[in-house]
Amino acid sequence: MDYLSQWYIEYRSVSSNLNAICHKHDISLEQFLYLERLVMEGTQSPSELAMVFKISSPIVTRKLNVLQDKKMIEKLRGERQDQRLVNITITEWEEHRQSTAVPTLGRSFLGQQ
Repeated sequence: MDYLSQWYIEYRSVSSNLNAICHKHDISLEQFLYLERLVMEGTQSPSELAMVFKISSPIVTRKLNVLQDKKMIEKLRGERQDQRLVNITITEWEEHRQSTAVPTLGRSFLGQQ
């Protein structure tokens, strides 16, 4: 087996394990990464998140709408000069949940309880 094939198999295994762990917490790995970014960096605009994750702004907006429906994030308007611009922040409830979930996810991935 060549190195690229081996790398891909290992990548899929790690990705699958991380997704399984996240699903136990009712989020996807992708949603976890968005929430982690907001926890670590604070309020962000959809375009800032699009640049970080290297995807288009409309796709980010659709993904953020799912998190908003789950009451994990809030969209704030009017904190910048242009009222059309939206800032994304994590809700207080989600911030508390993230502070307990991140260590749990890490321990679960490492096989610790």
